[in-house]
Amino acid sequence: MIRGFSWLAILLFIVPGQAANPADTFLAAFRVGNYQMAFAVCDQLPADDPLTPSYRATCLAMLGRSEEAVEAFRRAAFKAGNAWDQVMIYARAQALFDARLYSRAQMELAVLERRFPHSRLAERGKDMTQRIERRLATGLSAANLEWYLDRGLAAYEAARPALAVEFLDEHQQLARRVGAEVTARQRLTLGAAYLELEETKNALIHLSAVPSETESYRGALFRGLVLSAHGDAVAAQEFLIEARDHTSDEGVKQRAGAILAELEAARTIK
Repeated sequence: MIRGFSWLAILLFIVPGQAANPADTFLAAFRVGNYQMAFAVCDQLPADDPLTPSYRATCLAMLGRSEEAVEAFRRAAFKAGNAWDQVMIYARAQALFDARLYSRAQMELAVLERRFPHSRLAERGKDMTQRIERRLATGLSAANLEWYLDRGLAAYEAARPALAVEFLDEHQQLARRVGAEVTARQRLTLGAAYLELEETKNALIHLSAVPSETESYRGALFRGLVLSAHGDAVAAQEFLIEARDHTSDEGVKQRAGAILAELEAARTIK
């Protein structure tokens, strides 16, 4: 919700005769609750500041644009998550909660409690944690799990890997909670989404659990891709050769062959 806005608060940060500093304008707008203006000012913040995407994500959360905020925070966390203050951490937890990503919100609230144990927002986080526990205590049906899976797969198909990661990861966490099966195809999609985000460590964790023959040897293809991105060219070649030689899907065959050619060219140059 957007609160009242005071031009006076912003003018206090502006030196007469000088253009307003975007950072000062952002801070003034955010402090008085004009998150729409703060969000607009984000485009003027330094592009080389690793926290700029985090400011944008926080504004999206404050504006109630939860899924956009979830996406933005996912991308921002990879660059600057360890530098977040308590407002950013709480805002991410709120966005995850609003998007019904309850397990993911719990994880973020645990970070808030660990890093800022005596803060006002940590106390508010405890209340959110209790609300999550009450909701999850009511039980999870097959339809509930299917909803998370469908949202994740749809996000991936829509080229929104950051959102796909959050929903597919939530699906897997909730599935483990109730002892439901997680299929190889679901792991493959989650691993592929992580790979698109260049989160190779997380991608490798999930793709390592996918049999090579999954989805006409896409399992082998993506295992090769993530190993290549991880710097293990020898192991990558083994999986890519397996995908190229055994798949019946022409697209998989061509992509595996292209990556193999790139690896060979790189090896020759060295």
